[in-house]
Amino acid sequence: MTEPPASSSSQTPLGPNPAFNILRTEIIETQKTGADFVKWKLIAAAAVASLAIGVGQHGDKADPDLRLLVCLIPLICAYADLMSTDLAIRILSLAAYMRDQQDPYEKWVQHRRRGLANPFALAPLAVHASSVAMNLLILGILRYGPSHQWPKSHVDWYLISATAGTVIAMLLWIWYYVCAKRLARVGSL
Repeated sequence: MTEPPASSSSQTPLGPNPAFNILRTEIIETQKTGADFVKWKLIAAAAVASLAIGVGQHGDKADPDLRLLVCLIPLICAYADLMSTDLAIRILSLAAYMRDQQDPYEKWVQHRRRGLANPFALAPLAVHASSVAMNLLILGILRYGPSHQWPKSHVDWYLISATAGTVIAMLLWIWYYVCAKRLARVGSL
């Protein structure tokens, strides 16, 4: 296994160009923002789901129209995924610029991104796969859950929102993947 390039005495701890330190800080802050979007996606989806199923309400006191709130979950996921994808592409763009400027660390990382053992592929996959899973969960509950709890007048809305959410998550994954492949070519010639 190859170690990251060692810095010489003429280099800063993070690379040969002091401006790279600012860019690395930008990457770290962008990663933190992306993690916040994922966290709030899960919190918001759980809060909306608990309202929709009437957590804390007893028996027939739960308003059946509140179940329509389930349709917001795919929209919450789509928004968080869109923002997370934008942030991930921003990070890849900064890394591509640094690689193009001959940053040794980014060149080392680029070498690690190639192949099946890419340590950077799981986070974007988890963001989009979690949305697909939530949307499929909605469809599964409609198909296999207790049908008397889901008003028949809302079923079409559930199907439309969950299907649209799944399609949006997959399209965002494709967009991320295409952008990542294009940015991978920058500075690697």
